[in-house]
Amino acid sequence: MGSLNAVATRRRGNRYLGAHGPEIETLRARIARPSASRRSAFPAVLIATGAVMLAACGGDGDAASRSDGSVVVTDVWARATPPGTTVGAVYLTATSDTADSLTGADVDPAIAASATLHSTETSGGMSMMTAQSTLEIPTGDVLALEPSGSHIMLVDLTGPLESGTTFDLTLHFEQAGDETVTVEVRDDAP
Repeated sequence: MGSLNAVATRRRGNRYLGAHGPEIETLRARIARPSASRRSAFPAVLIATGAVMLAACGGDGDAASRSDGSVVVTDVWARATPPGTTVGAVYLTATSDTADSLTGADVDPAIAASATLHSTETSGGMSMMTAQSTLEIPTGDVLALEPSGSHIMLVDLTGPLESGTTFDLTLHFEQAGDETVTVEVRDDAP
């Protein structure tokens, strides 16, 4: 209140007098005692601010914070392929707060003729890849499609998958429906 004190020409008790004395007193009273409309608006502003902060903090894709049956897909990538290669693979992580399953995928024909679900199993030093009709997402658990494991195979590539490029892939889930994701082509896993 230093600037207000400088305006006053004389002081008597707690009241400022002088050319601006009445205005200063009115201003001080308003600052010290908010109006009824400002007092009643304060709780609403506080609640609205809290809601915005919670919404901002809750968007991290954490499956444990959802209860709508949706699937959250993250870390979607494909390994770059050399020229002449006719197949590629897409890897990702999917979580759901309810049991669901990945039932298939579609890719733009400009990228590959088809996209199919596969799993790789190793036994006795031999790896065997098997086509799958579904890949299960257990309740509250993770479906990890990763190298040397389950993956989405891109069949009959139209050209090499080049590092640094992206393409869209539509995933089909039994419960959650379709979700289109962007696949990042990389040399190595993220």
